Amino acid sequence: MGYELFVWHEAAPISADAAEAKVREGTFHSHPAVPALRAELLRHFPPQQAPGVWAATPQESDSVLELSCVWSRAGEFGDAVRTLAARHGLVCYEPANRLLDPNAPASGGR
Repeated sequence: MGYELFVWHEAAPISADAAEAKVREGTFHSHPAVPALRAELLRHFPPQQAPGVWAATPQESDSVLELSCVWSRAGEFGDAVRTLAARHGLVCYEPANRLLDPNAPASGGR
């Protein structure tokens, strides 16, 4: 079992319901902060590092990152992703609990 987060850019506030719909439909727009966040996460959590955090190394994308980590590192990983996503002005959404990061600049809360 793993822990999954989605990260992308929104120009305006978004609700958790709208975030869930975007994840289901895959409707994301390109933004330079998305690949910048991926690069920063890979520096922070190198894929070859043992014990590894990644359940799967995130694919390159300029619109959305689907991030999956091993369950044993979910707390540390989730905190780091939310902090870095907020710094990059990105929305962070956890689909398992339908949680939208309330600290993201473009979020409208839950």
